Amino acid sequence: MTATAAKRPLLCEDDNEVVTRTRLRSRLQTIADFQCPAFLPLDRQITQVSLTGLMPPLGGPLCLFFYGSDFSPEAERAIWQINTEISTLLNLGAHVVAISTDSVYVHGAFATRLTWPPTYPLLSDTTRLIAHAFGVADPSSGTCRRAAVVLDGERQLRLSLILGRNEENYPMKRIVHTILELARAETE
Repeated sequence: MTATAAKRPLLCEDDNEVVTRTRLRSRLQTIADFQCPAFLPLDRQITQVSLTGLMPPLGGPLCLFFYGSDFSPEAERAIWQINTEISTLLNLGAHVVAISTDSVYVHGAFATRLTWPPTYPLLSDTTRLIAHAFGVADPSSGTCRRAAVVLDGERQLRLSLILGRNEENYPMKRIVHTILELARAETE
C-alpha cells in the first residue's frame, strides 16, 4: 500500500466538491484509547465504551462517523446513509459507530424517533475531547463537523474525511475502498 500527502484537496468520483482530506500517511498515527458514554439503539441501553472495546475482535477496521446534532436534517441524513451501507461495511469486517456532541439521553430520544433506527452505537462526546482529537470540532457551533474516520486493527489512522459545509453525503465509495485496501494488505 502506498502513502500519499497528509493533507490536500481531492475529488472522489462520488463527490461534487473539493473536500479537505487526510489520506494514508507514510508514518501512521496510532490513536490513543478513550472512553465515553454510548447509547446502544438495539438494546436501548446506555453504557460506557472505550476505543479498544469498539475495535473488531479479529483486528478489522473501525469506522467512526461524526455528525453535528441529533434531530437535525443533517443527522437524519447521516444516520440514513450509514444505515444504507452498514451491511457492506459489516461484510468487510468493519465495526461502525456514529459520534456527536449530544448526550446519550438525546441520542436515545433521537434513535427511537427514527423510522430506521441505527443498529450501531451512538457515542456521546459532550466534552468535545474526541472531536478535538480527530480535528473535527466545529468552533463556530460547538458541535462536530461531519467527518468519517477509518482506523485499522492497530488503532492507526488510515483515513480521515472532513466534509465540506455544502457536501451532503459521506463519500461511502472512498470509505469502502479504504476498508478493502486494509483487508487486502492483511492477506498479503
